[in-house]
Amino acid sequence: MSYESKDVMHNANLKQVINDVIAQMNNQGGIAIVGTPALAIGSSSKAKVLNGEFTVVRNGVVSTIASAETAFTATTHDIADGKEAIFLVYLNGSNAITILKGADADADEAVCPDTPSGGLKIGEVKISVTGAIFNATTDDLDAAHVTDTYTNKTDVPLALTDYSDKHWLYQDNLQGLLTDMIEIVANKDVPRLVSNPNLVIGTSSKAKIKHDAFTYVLNGAFTTITGGEVAFTATTHDITDGEGAVFLVYLDGSTVKLSKGTATTGGTGATCPATPAGKLKLGEVKIVTSGALFDASTTLLDAATVTDTYTNKTDLVATADFSLSSFGQEDYMYSANFKALLDDIEEDLNVVNNDKILGNPTLVIGSSSKKKVKNSAFSVMRDGVMSIIASTETDFTATTHDLAISTGAVYNIYLDATNTIKILKGTATAGGTGAVCPATPSGGMKIGEVKIVVSADAIFNATTDDLDSAHITDTYTNKLDVFEAIA
Repeated sequence: MSYESKDVMHNANLKQVINDVIAQMNNQGGIAIVGTPALAIGSSSKAKVLNGEFTVVRNGVVSTIASAETAFTATTHDIADGKEAIFLVYLNGSNAITILKGADADADEAVCPDTPSGGLKIGEVKISVTGAIFNATTDDLDAAHVTDTYTNKTDVPLALTDYSDKHWLYQDNLQGLLTDMIEIVANKDVPRLVSNPNLVIGTSSKAKIKHDAFTYVLNGAFTTITGGEVAFTATTHDITDGEGAVFLVYLDGSTVKLSKGTATTGGTGATCPATPAGKLKLGEVKIVTSGALFDASTTLLDAATVTDTYTNKTDLVATADFSLSSFGQEDYMYSANFKALLDDIEEDLNVVNNDKILGNPTLVIGSSSKKKVKNSAFSVMRDGVMSIIASTETDFTATTHDLAISTGAVYNIYLDATNTIKILKGTATAGGTGAVCPATPSGGMKIGEVKIVVSADAIFNATTDDLDSAHITDTYTNKLDVFEAIA
């Protein structure tokens, strides 16, 4: 979509609230962190804060943040004896991990400082001291006088209370509409998966369902559930010979549970039961039995009488309440262009929340062949279904992807509708100056860009040239499609 203020806006504050929503759509639908930062006491130095490796999406650009240990700042980060403080841990605009201290306070009264403009909060560290000051230069975080608490938490991206009604609202229906938009990108009170549970047959017991460790976010807080195996319930989960049923796999608190759907003959038309209110769907397992009863206590899932199918699938983000069809233009609109703008946002909200990359594709020059583009393994969600994309190397297309001497072009690296990695060349320009990435084809999902510029010495022959050849400059960017803000 592409709009200018004069087409759709009535004042700067209304423009701001909608542009803020678009900005969060470009940060994975308000979930900019993929995985968990796993903040903890340092291992190489107990005077530092350790983070695990994780991925972030900022304005569509996907980056992997390496595991590191971050020191406190001498004197500035000291805490008086008998006091406590909360330290904000965040990424600055350059994705460097930074620590900012809140004010000293009495017990249970400390607050986390606000994230600086351009920063992305990844967590909080609360430190309380009794019997001595906290010396930020020398004290280990497990010292006897220190109590340290680590919370993996990001900012809730938007709230309608950030804006004043009188500046941009004209009546209740417009306010209701914008509230719905903001609650979707804020993921308010609803847990969302940010990694793939990867459901499979159990390894310690083939009568159980195994899941990998996975992470979810709820109101900005990240929680990682340890990998495990889940047993069926005796008798309740039995399936009569010749029938099949779909089992819901879901998270209840910190426990992974199963719920059986209605069995049907041969499993034809069997559906997954609804996720209980407030719980998090992880996937579905369909079991069809032929030749014997499926005994939930004893039958192995690889038994000859059992056909088992595992689908990593979460519930779709509910955008039904945010539907323009429930309003007439006269209820909240002032122009057809404004209605078109909100209609586009409605569609894009659904896309960005239910179709997303989970992890970092990490595009680089090929290792088995330097003529190819390599991606690392990552997961993708499409309409709530999660799939693992294997690490692979993708060829350029002969002739079609060639470049003339002294030119450059940007190539779109994307998944087609079948999750096959494809390459699409953009228009070449002199020296690559001003070259832009071509639009992702319908049904595709962009995972990155590769820019290739060739010198005056030779063409880029897409069939034979290695990407590290002397006449080639190649640049790899892990980047998703983004939505345009209002100009």
